[in-house]
Amino acid sequence: EIKTDKGCFVTVILDKERGTGTLELKENSHLRINTLDLVPQTGDEVTLLDLAIGKVLVRARELRGSSIFEVKTPNATTGVRGTVFEVSVDASA
Repeated sequence: EIKTDKGCFVTVILDKERGTGTLELKENSHLRINTLDLVPQTGDEVTLLDLAIGKVLVRARELRGSSIFEVKTPNATTGVRGTVFEVSVDASA
């Protein structure tokens, strides 16, 4: 679980060795990394994130096979196969 305060941000490198991607959590945000796993038998990657509040900029590399990369918010789930995108959750929503 990662929380940022006003004027703060954090960058998380998901897997530097394989270049899985990065997350940039903006100020006043709360993100939970639910699953960050590699299936040894297939090489598939499973990344499941929960953004409770705030904003996260995701840079995800192209996924192969049955790999999964999802960001869940209180209102929606976003799944990607490799791209740069931003997800935000407004505190007043």
